[in-house]
Amino acid sequence: MTSVKAWPLLLLQFSLVSMGKGCPFPVLNGKLILSEKSRQINNFPDNSNAFVECPKGHESAEGSNVIICTNGKWSDPELKCKMITCDEPNPIEHGKFSKPRNIIQLDDVVEYSCDDNYTLVGNKSITCGQYWEYSSPPPQCKAIKCRVPKISLGNRTEGNPPFSYKSEAAFECWPGYRMKGLAPSVCEESGWSALPVCVEGKLNLLNAVMDGIFFSRCGFMI
Repeated sequence: MTSVKAWPLLLLQFSLVSMGKGCPFPVLNGKLILSEKSRQINNFPDNSNAFVECPKGHESAEGSNVIICTNGKWSDPELKCKMITCDEPNPIEHGKFSKPRNIIQLDDVVEYSCDDNYTLVGNKSITCGQYWEYSSPPPQCKAIKCRVPKISLGNRTEGNPPFSYKSEAAFECWPGYRMKGLAPSVCEESGWSALPVCVEGKLNLLNAVMDGIFFSRCGFMI
């Protein structure tokens, strides 16, 4: 009978010896972070696992993402991370780009601009993405050109195509019509500056002043 009664005591002693101490909430060195699932756990008993991952802007390079609680102490993390970077963008003709740092990292923005007489076609900026790719292809710089300008009830008297950036065109109205607006018109990045309008009626001093046109005594328009 004595030997039979001793069994529960032996089992109790065995369980106390084999049950290790639980671990506190894992504190990492800043190079790794806990997974979202592990962050939601409050109790880490002996032999339990927690999962680590790379912080934003980095990806796993090698090693296990599991740390193990053994008698109150976490195993050392094995996971190694590497920074997510994007290659240097290719240069664009008649333009340039600026970058925030020498090595372009995740979420860095590259800005583009064009030389004088050229306009940007495409996105002005591109962003380094999670998979080492940019958010869009680089833009292009196209020479600024304007269509051949035309006005109703009048003709072009100066300026010949092709009309590039800052080219000018002058106009005159048909007989019996007068011009409202300033001349010449200029080819701008967004197209022609305001084209003059021909309206019915002869040009006289009052109309010239009202329409913004006045001629000096020497015959020059001022």
